[in-house]
Amino acid sequence: MFVIPLQAQQAPAESSDEAAKDTSSSLTSLSFLMPAEGDVFYKPDVRIVAYVGGTPPAAMLAVFDGFSLDRPLHLENGLLNVDLPGLSPGVHEFKLIFLNENGVIEQSRSVHFFVRVPEPKRDTLKGKLRRFGRVTAQAEWKGGDARSRVVQQSELKIRGDSIVSGSRETPLSRDVDAAAQVNYTIKDGYWEGNFRGLVRTDENHFRQPADRVSARLSYGPWAYLKGGDVYPTYNELILNGTRIRGTEMGAAVVTGSGENHWAYAKFTTGETKREIPAYVAEYDTGGGTRFDTVAGTPSQNLTAFRLGFGGGSTFDLGITVLKASEENGNGQFQALRDSLHGVTPVDNLVLGLDLRMGFWQDRIQIFGDYAGSLFTRDRSIGAFGTDSFDVAFNPKDYEWLFVFNPTTRAWQYLLKSKNGGKGVDPWGFFKTSSAYDMGVGTSLPFPGMVSETQLRFSHLGADYHSEGNPFLGSNPGYGWNLQQRFVVLDNRLFLGSEVSDFMQNLGLYKQEERGFKAEVRYVPGAYKPAFWVNGGLTSRVPQGVYPYQFSQDFAQFNIGGFHQVNAGPGTLHGSLLYGYTRSELELQSTDSSSLDSLLSFPVTQTHIINTAFQYRFRGSSFIPKLAYTFANNGIQKPTNSVIIGVQDVFMRSKLRGSADLLLSQYPKTQTENDLSFGEVLGVTYRIRENQSVNLRQRWISYGSRSSITAGAYYEMFL
Repeated sequence: MFVIPLQAQQAPAESSDEAAKDTSSSLTSLSFLMPAEGDVFYKPDVRIVAYVGGTPPAAMLAVFDGFSLDRPLHLENGLLNVDLPGLSPGVHEFKLIFLNENGVIEQSRSVHFFVRVPEPKRDTLKGKLRRFGRVTAQAEWKGGDARSRVVQQSELKIRGDSIVSGSRETPLSRDVDAAAQVNYTIKDGYWEGNFRGLVRTDENHFRQPADRVSARLSYGPWAYLKGGDVYPTYNELILNGTRIRGTEMGAAVVTGSGENHWAYAKFTTGETKREIPAYVAEYDTGGGTRFDTVAGTPSQNLTAFRLGFGGGSTFDLGITVLKASEENGNGQFQALRDSLHGVTPVDNLVLGLDLRMGFWQDRIQIFGDYAGSLFTRDRSIGAFGTDSFDVAFNPKDYEWLFVFNPTTRAWQYLLKSKNGGKGVDPWGFFKTSSAYDMGVGTSLPFPGMVSETQLRFSHLGADYHSEGNPFLGSNPGYGWNLQQRFVVLDNRLFLGSEVSDFMQNLGLYKQEERGFKAEVRYVPGAYKPAFWVNGGLTSRVPQGVYPYQFSQDFAQFNIGGFHQVNAGPGTLHGSLLYGYTRSELELQSTDSSSLDSLLSFPVTQTHIINTAFQYRFRGSSFIPKLAYTFANNGIQKPTNSVIIGVQDVFMRSKLRGSADLLLSQYPKTQTENDLSFGEVLGVTYRIRENQSVNLRQRWISYGSRSSITAGAYYEMFL
């Protein structure tokens, strides 16, 4: 630890009495001028500038990321400058500690900042290769209720006027699930290649692919090519990580270190869904069998393109176009789909624009995403003709691009009557078949505090749909959300709140959802008690008058904490959590004659208490553990559960073992509980520095039923 006596750097006092007098009458003040709390630096070299006012301390300690700085510190004219070169990306802490003549700490202050730097430029020397990877393999045996329920599956076919099942296909195993995975990377200068593969035993052609395989080749930040299973993220509203079995490529005009792009382009195409034939499945219900008929799924192909300018958090402007369509299938497939009322092939066209801008070292972020879509539920009937509809263009002329027909959502807003009676209604299209998400986020440092704010406005039309993010359309409507967070006391105290108002537009029914959440979290450090408390209120009320309408209120409250103390030959770690929720649902009707027949829903109040303890011995790796949970929902009888466990390390930390005993109650009826017993065993053995194997087993018994699993997991770093 480097201790700097500061008297030698200051002008000598006239006498010791005067120096003592000055010290007692003037206090030392310390403030960081640079960086401010929460600052972000986009380079690995950072300079710390601090102002020391009043009487300088007798000595000063400088600590960076928990380690003392063994370098001279110079205080000139009340300013302290410390250069920190070559920092790694992430969060860093710089702390100054003032000591008096006796070596006692008088005060200390710290500042936290972030470093975000691009990957260092690679050495381009020929013949210098870097190769690394990871291989894993796992297998798991399941017995009792954990076994797979699928007994057999048979493809359905049409013969004459009847539907018959084909040959019987059974799973590879109902008791064993296994998988193997590899990830291997080669780097040479700016060239980088990567291969990933995943093989599973539950792969079969009656479901979407479970196996995964992909390869990637890139040349620095300028170009890349991917093949296999890719997960492009172009726009959160349009294409946001959907799996595509095909190709993806991109190119960029890059300046500087690689963070800034003048322009970039990305393109992807492939199959998002493979064709699943109609089939019948037999399931084991435990006391018999059940047969389910599945109509099948058409294959889907997706193509997307993105053109962007800028890139990164400072400036990024992008345009994204997506086209997805499903195949009709052969005559056999279509006939089975119609007979079994299966899903029809869809057609989807989406266009979007997104923008992000950052100011003041990205402390202020302005963002906005917009997308509009055309979605046809059934493209198999083809495009309609102008003899059926009075429109200003012939939809059949554009059938190669998109199929317009009566199942197309919101198409009527974009059509213009050729007789001049009806015009285009862009506002109607905007409300029903578009989505946007925009707002502003800030992270502002103040003396002793960081304020983080985000205000977001969103809209999702009832007819908006993108096959690149198909789950987005489940909550149509519009509203806003405001989040505020304060970080004070050197990142020890967190205060947060959230307010939201959202109007859900479900077509024939509208309801307004309002919510409020708040949180306080205090984490002072090791061997000091920490606690948190949070809660929220949510209400949903109908907007309008409907024959039947719902009102719902939901409240939650959680409080807890954890602490560790020295106790005897070790330390005791404990945590305690209490959670409360209240839910009320009321069904109302404007028809007075039906009030007596309306369903009534009881008010549900749930109380949960969870506590856990573990004891760590000094000089020993043996750790006993205990956990207890109490739950009461007010409807069924309260339940209790206890977990008792131990873990230890053997053979010079090469072997790690753990064992847990489970004892709990579960509701047998609304007024009666039954007991369940179980145990969990785990063993991890490190064969070498880069190889390990893990064995695990779990058994649980409840009433007359039981479930058991046992498996092995192997991992090797190449």
